[in-house]
Amino acid sequence: MGFSILLFFVILPLTTLCLLLAAIFKNRAPLKAIVYIWGFLFFIIFLSIVLNFFTSKKVLRLKHYYGEYVIDRDFFSGKQADWQYNTFRFEITKADSIFFYITNEREVLEVYKGIMVPTQSSYHSARLNIEFDEPVHHVFSSTPTTHRQVWGFYLVFNSPQFHNMYFRKGRWKALN
Repeated sequence: MGFSILLFFVILPLTTLCLLLAAIFKNRAPLKAIVYIWGFLFFIIFLSIVLNFFTSKKVLRLKHYYGEYVIDRDFFSGKQADWQYNTFRFEITKADSIFFYITNEREVLEVYKGIMVPTQSSYHSARLNIEFDEPVHHVFSSTPTTHRQVWGFYLVFNSPQFHNMYFRKGRWKALN
């Protein structure tokens, strides 16, 4: 809106005025002014496109959710975060299946199976909706919140026992 007003009420009349001055006085200076004005305008447009690319949050599709997830220990550190990292992880497959693993580091102790249900929403990004077979583990007792970032995203599950649990896409690796 603001750009249109600037274009129609400032840039175009200024360009017309410069063309008239160049024609009347047979001088090239107004033509140089037109080049500078439009050059500056295109530079601003180019700069806004580049800045938008580097600052806009990622738009998620269902395919972006596929993969393995581990506890993100960057939010909280210490023994509790390490224990959660070594105990909980999950995977979303391309067949929209979810496998939630209770582990003891490398050893899988228990597996909960569920499905990812596509949801239609008014949001640009796809929303993650999960349904599990009974019984449901407390980590998945509510729908996760997706936090989009410029280059990725992370999921937050509100567990009744541990409160917010932060998961990020990645492969489990043994801690040092």
